[in-house]
Amino acid sequence: MPGQPDDDKSSSLGQPTSTVTRRRWLQTASVGFTSAILAVAGVSADETSPISEGRSRSAVVGGNQSQNEESEDETDDNDSSDGSDNLTLGGGEDYENIVDADDADYIVSGQDELAGALIDAGSGEIVFIDPDVSFEMGNTSLDIPEGVTVASNRGEDGSDGALIETTRGNEPGELFTMHAESRITGIRMRGPWPEGPNGSTNSNAVTAVSEGIEIDNCEIGQFSYAGVNLNNGEAHVHHNHIYEINQSGLGYGVTMSTGRPLIEYNFFDYNRHSIASTGSHEGYVCQYNHFGPNATDIVIDIHEPAGRNSEVHNNIVEANEQIGGDYTPLPALQVRGVPDDVYEITENWFFNQQEPLDSPAGSWTNESIIQPTETAWRNVEFSDNYYGESADVDYDDIIPGYDGSWS
Repeated sequence: MPGQPDDDKSSSLGQPTSTVTRRRWLQTASVGFTSAILAVAGVSADETSPISEGRSRSAVVGGNQSQNEESEDETDDNDSSDGSDNLTLGGGEDYENIVDADDADYIVSGQDELAGALIDAGSGEIVFIDPDVSFEMGNTSLDIPEGVTVASNRGEDGSDGALIETTRGNEPGELFTMHAESRITGIRMRGPWPEGPNGSTNSNAVTAVSEGIEIDNCEIGQFSYAGVNLNNGEAHVHHNHIYEINQSGLGYGVTMSTGRPLIEYNFFDYNRHSIASTGSHEGYVCQYNHFGPNATDIVIDIHEPAGRNSEVHNNIVEANEQIGGDYTPLPALQVRGVPDDVYEITENWFFNQQEPLDSPAGSWTNESIIQPTETAWRNVEFSDNYYGESADVDYDDIIPGYDGSWS
């Protein structure tokens, strides 16, 4: 089974060879971002989340929601950060928080200009990449300083946003290393490993090394090791499309080793583990995401010792067959080890129709939820989930306001 995520990463800073355009500061980016991140990352495990009328609920630990149970009317409070006002799952068109070029301090159109702007930029400033350009980074990795935003305008007036690529045999450890309070938004980042399963390097799109990180409205795909590698602190990863990251033994959409990141309103597809964790930290909140039909291994994962407290709720997980292997039906979620407090799994729709066993088998089996290291459920709670593609549920029952448009 999968190996432990590798979190020992380093980066190098490219040097500029040309000047950049500097614009007058018009608007401070991400006002109140730090307080917002602390608030959403600390969502309590016993707070409730949206549930549509007509859904039935079970109150017992380890309870299941079958596709034929009778239902009762009930509506819960909304514990999401911003999704009800900015639903655009996966980002792009209609995303509300797009950075405009008029708000930028620097506008760049190539690698050298970008490197120079990031050396000069200070906290609160925006480096904007011309959306009409695409360029290769070679083996250059750039640092995003504390409080700096790197942006393009994916989704604005049909724009795809700037495209930054790498090529095989010349990949950096990561395109960007993000420092405290920094943000990446509206950019396409593409590695050299399409489809798959494939990949033979340890390259990432983004590595975060401090607190208050935000990654939103980006398209991230085809890297060998990870799309988003969270090495330190808290982070908010939301409204992204993260795809085709599936090297054998590695291949993570979002992987982490510290903090309790909030991961929401993303569309994931064709990754090995779309969510992965070393398990040696607090845990994670994974909510209101759509995981597509393609996967090369179990979609949502946490390694031993399984963290302290994690929440997985209101997600749609379609993948039911393993691409490049014979692990079918494919579990949607696995908890390896025993969490210190609880790993809570509620109000999700798993297309794998096999409900969790009364007690786990102590091995890798084929149910939608497994705890393969144990022979009794230990600090894993599940309730109000739907099982099977034909379950009596709609997309917007799971993610309110969502029509399943990525399907």
